[in-house]
Amino acid sequence: MFLGNFEERMKDVISIDNFDEEIMEAIVTFSYTGKIAFTKENAADLLKAADFFELTDVKDNCMKFLKYNLETKNVFAILHLAKLVPGCTSLLERSKTFIRRNFREVSLTDGYRNIDIELLESILSRKVPPIYNSEIIFEVIMRWISTDVDSKMTHLSELLRHVSLFDLSSQFLISFLFEDEFRDSVGPKHREIVAEVLSVFNELKLNNDSKNTTTDETNSLDLYNMPGTSLVKFSSIIDTDIEFRNNATHCIKTRFHSITAMNEYMSKSFEELRFEDYNAGRNEG
Repeated sequence: MFLGNFEERMKDVISIDNFDEEIMEAIVTFSYTGKIAFTKENAADLLKAADFFELTDVKDNCMKFLKYNLETKNVFAILHLAKLVPGCTSLLERSKTFIRRNFREVSLTDGYRNIDIELLESILSRKVPPIYNSEIIFEVIMRWISTDVDSKMTHLSELLRHVSLFDLSSQFLISFLFEDEFRDSVGPKHREIVAEVLSVFNELKLNNDSKNTTTDETNSLDLYNMPGTSLVKFSSIIDTDIEFRNNATHCIKTRFHSITAMNEYMSKSFEELRFEDYNAGRNEG
């Protein structure tokens, strides 16, 4: 600015409106003393100022400070900052890693509501580090959809491709999709969302059936725990949930029968659906 061919070099007084007084004071102090104090409150603005004034040491140390002070409440703001400021690739990747490792917690923040589909896809597509189990991934996808159903509904099908739907029990799907909180959050679009989930699930089932040639049931079991009850295994060969309780085996009504029954909710309440369909299936076993 002062040494190059800029108009500022000829002025006695230069006005810099990009940063507030506190940030400018910190930059000037650093210029004279080589010292600067980073805080959670000023780090983001100092990073932008360091980039503007080409203070590489300040910029590098500021990024380091932000990396070690990532929190669920600030990670999306820092990630957005890292995308805007050139040369912050390492901060951007650290932010994404933090989100993956704390996916459920960050999905409850206001910042999660406003992320775009590209960012969500990039988070879901990376398998390292792993981002919890299929139930949590399903929950956070639905939570993102519910924040703006009209504009985000078009992405539901592609996002569900990141979920191992065969790891989800019919009990979980029915319980989640028909709980009052979720139904209220999506409003009139609820039927459309349930239909889309069912459509993707059945499509995956058809693809799985066409590819599945093994007859060894032990190699096709997906394990999950039903809290407070017993071990449940799902066999993709016989398309059935099997419960092991008190050293006995109890066949549960096929999960796809239970899931298909979700279409009946237009005329039945959530509790009626759960008790008449799923629990009736358990008793038949």
